Amino acid sequence: MKESVVNPRSPYLRLDGFSKDAWELDAESFAARYGSAFLLHYGSLGKDKEIEDVDLGDTLVREYTDEVVEPRTDPRTNFLVFPVRYKAKGRFDQAIWVGRGRQNDIIIPDASISTMHAFIRKNDAGNFHLQDMMSKNGSFVYDQRVPALGTGEPLPFGTGDRIRFGTVKLTFLGVAEFISLVNQLLDGG
Repeated sequence: MKESVVNPRSPYLRLDGFSKDAWELDAESFAARYGSAFLLHYGSLGKDKEIEDVDLGDTLVREYTDEVVEPRTDPRTNFLVFPVRYKAKGRFDQAIWVGRGRQNDIIIPDASISTMHAFIRKNDAGNFHLQDMMSKNGSFVYDQRVPALGTGEPLPFGTGDRIRFGTVKLTFLGVAEFISLVNQLLDGG
């Protein structure tokens, strides 16, 4: 199986790394291999040099902006994919951890993301919920701020919803929608 990563230390995949399997596998087989949900980011993340220089104990505060980035034409390089799944099987806490630190299940290497920024839980009905971990730059479902742990209930979200951690904007997709997007953008491989 080909895995498409930006560099060997990269925590995300490129869209074209899923092309062959999205075309050949049914949704259940695809989910068994990659997970049942995905976060997609359009564009690049913080500069690698900037991230390498950041102390993992610190979080930079950045102002959020809706600045339009000049689009590139190749979807293989436009989208970064973060599978929403546990790194290790048999975890006891049933939370999918999101943050900049290497111990997280979803690692987003951007200076606006806290070391342990937030967590995602999937309930028995299959619905996803997001809870912030008192991060400096917050977590949002659309523009609604996600309550920090101990200050309110987690926010539910579903396929197609826009999620933001710090200044990083992502779109959440279930497996069927993700497969459809991959096939549509990459013409089935």
